[in-house]
Amino acid sequence: MTEIVKKRGRNEDTSTLQYWHSYGVAEPGGRIADKEFQLWIDWLGERGEIKKGQLKAADLYTNEFNDQGKG
Repeated sequence: MTEIVKKRGRNEDTSTLQYWHSYGVAEPGGRIADKEFQLWIDWLGERGEIKKGQLKAADLYTNEFNDQGKG
């Protein structure tokens, strides 16, 4: 990733890229967990963008079609 950023020639700081691992979902098998969305639901609620309790994380995603990492 550092090489890609440097090739762009925008004089961007690459120091934080040492902590970057991937674009992927953190859970095994690429499964999505409530915690991946709950952080943002809470944040939007605190900002007044949505009503607190308006959304549940499970309303926003499904693992139904992910046959990886089941069980």
